[in-house]
Amino acid sequence: MNKLLKLDPTNTTLLAQKQGLKNLEKEAKNTDSSIAAALKQTGSKLQEVGGKISGVGETLSKDITAPITAIGAASLAAFNEVDAGNVAAIHEARVSASEHHILERFQQA
Repeated sequence: MNKLLKLDPTNTTLLAQKQGLKNLEKEAKNTDSSIAAALKQTGSKLQEVGGKISGVGETLSKDITAPITAIGAASLAAFNEVDAGNVAAIHEARVSASEHHILERFQQA
């Protein structure tokens, strides 16, 4: 019986190392769970931020970009109308100048 109670020092070292490895394994599993939970929470927050950024983009498009585009289109239409009037006025002025030149020739003759 004496032999059974006597422990070999190498055996106790192996048992301690085995227990240490089991403890490390448990810690690794807990760490993996903690990391997974942190990543899940971070993913949720990133989705929330992404939704808010998307909302800002929609608001900018609706409230700023669309009115600016409409103003630009209206300005272009107004410019084209004025430009067409200027072309007509220039044409009339040229015809009038030509007619005036012809009238001057007849008056001199």
